[in-house]
Amino acid sequence: MGEKIKFSKGSWLENAGIVGIIRILGIDTDDDNGKNELVIDSSDLINFSEKYFKYFVTKYGRCTKYHDIISFRGQIDDWISGNLEKFDEKDKKKLENLLNKIKQFVDSKSYEKVKELINSKFDVENALKKCRNYYREYNKLCKVEDNDNKKSTSILEMMLKEIGNIIDYFDRDDSHKYFPAKIICYKIISMGWNNVAFLNKNSKEKDFIKEYNDYFINPVVEYFNSNHDKDKYLCSTCGRRIKKGKRCSYSYSFINGMGYDVEKKKSNSWNYVNDLLICPICNFMYSAIPAGFNYNYFDGKGIFINYTRNLNELVKRNDAILTKMISDSGEANRNAKSPYAAFVNSFNFKSIESSKYNLANIQVINFDNSKGCKYIFTTVPKLASAVLYDCINKSFGTDDNLISVLENAWIKDYRGIDRYKILDDVVKRIINSANMDSLIYTIELLKATDSNDLNYNDFCISAILNINYLYYKELNKEGGLGCMTIDEKDLKKFRREGIIIRDAYRSKYNENKAKGLAYRLLQNLKANNQQEFLNNILNSYLYLDRIIPSEFISKQGQDIEFNQLGYAFVAGLISDSKDNVEK
Repeated sequence: MGEKIKFSKGSWLENAGIVGIIRILGIDTDDDNGKNELVIDSSDLINFSEKYFKYFVTKYGRCTKYHDIISFRGQIDDWISGNLEKFDEKDKKKLENLLNKIKQFVDSKSYEKVKELINSKFDVENALKKCRNYYREYNKLCKVEDNDNKKSTSILEMMLKEIGNIIDYFDRDDSHKYFPAKIICYKIISMGWNNVAFLNKNSKEKDFIKEYNDYFINPVVEYFNSNHDKDKYLCSTCGRRIKKGKRCSYSYSFINGMGYDVEKKKSNSWNYVNDLLICPICNFMYSAIPAGFNYNYFDGKGIFINYTRNLNELVKRNDAILTKMISDSGEANRNAKSPYAAFVNSFNFKSIESSKYNLANIQVINFDNSKGCKYIFTTVPKLASAVLYDCINKSFGTDDNLISVLENAWIKDYRGIDRYKILDDVVKRIINSANMDSLIYTIELLKATDSNDLNYNDFCISAILNINYLYYKELNKEGGLGCMTIDEKDLKKFRREGIIIRDAYRSKYNENKAKGLAYRLLQNLKANNQQEFLNNILNSYLYLDRIIPSEFISKQGQDIEFNQLGYAFVAGLISDSKDNVEK
């Protein structure tokens, strides 16, 4: 062909597709700093379909059950070469989990659709059936007090060898090529586009790599081999001349959340004639959107930073996010970073050239598959950039900052989410220029009521109190408040005061009174009832024969400052560690 194919930066859709192509082809953009277009040679399309799926397997493959199965090869070899008579309950549990994982995978649609593409006559289902029978027999012998060790060891050895054969089947080159890629088709690629090529439910082609090539690559080749001088239509994205027809023009409807089905909804077009068409080249570009986006494999969420200054920075920013998101991920620990955590950590706020407004005016596109392929668009304001800068650069504890300390904080089964990540809520609020008051109320209330479904501690609550203070401090600089007179020392002071009151109640064997007081104070803060808050505080201090801090009196009528001090006081009241004062 010998054609040069140019892709120009545009909206976030085009930019995500361009980043995807760069990632798939492994193009180094450092030399193109300042440029706003990508140019590839038509020869790059040769074997592109192979590279397309290889990219996804490289990035997300270790999150799959398939990866866990083939990764167990070393453990099987260690067991076989070792002393099987020392095979204990812990080992047996690992083996049981592996058998369950293999069964789940063999029962899946991905396995069923791919097995015919594997050039092997090995019967995985039959081998698995043997292994499960071996395991049941081995398990029965283990429960007998005076069991025949030689017999149980022999059964165990036969089972491990059969499992080794199953792993060898999955560890073949063609298995590596097809199995993880097929899983990722449904888990990752379908979050970007759907209902065409191998994701079309009516597709009869079993080789999805070939089908991708037929649907997205071959039409591009055909386009460049044809003359388009007499074509009447223009591509809605790039302006190339096209004609209507199969393999000549396409619609946006295959991209999730974009366009509409032009066959079923003809009335959406002017005079029932759809002219919103795209050329094969742009259709190919949009197929790379899933590679350009940055997804969390486990929760169906993704993020893309539409950093529009130049192509090199666009790629670097998104690469940094994807690296953060998948660095610790895996099916075994399901520990992929949330998109929001990766987003904040991807910006090096501590570099010499960094400024507080490094993030200002950047468009952030969030994707949530659990909400029906919903996209959320946000432009980061200056205030949010400054707050995030302060949060990253403020040391908190030994090795943490205000953001990193919240990375593993979550609430179980909250708002319909299995693990509601507190950091996501915090960053969303900052980006949307919102305070943390209602979040602080929620996490303190749950802790005060001794909920068992919490994975955060006093340190996390203190971090959010400090983030809330930084937000109000920055808002005050921009003239959004009057004159704010409190600082972080006041928050620490009132948190200490809460701890003192908690300990005073404990000394009188009335520990539950501290949490009862915390509950009442939280209701007062939520209702903005400062008078009732002071009444409750005063009663407690009189009961404990202590002097109430003067700031509670002097800050009456100053809602923001009063509430911050109030929440800091409650944080001390509900604290459950012996030393709760930040270093």
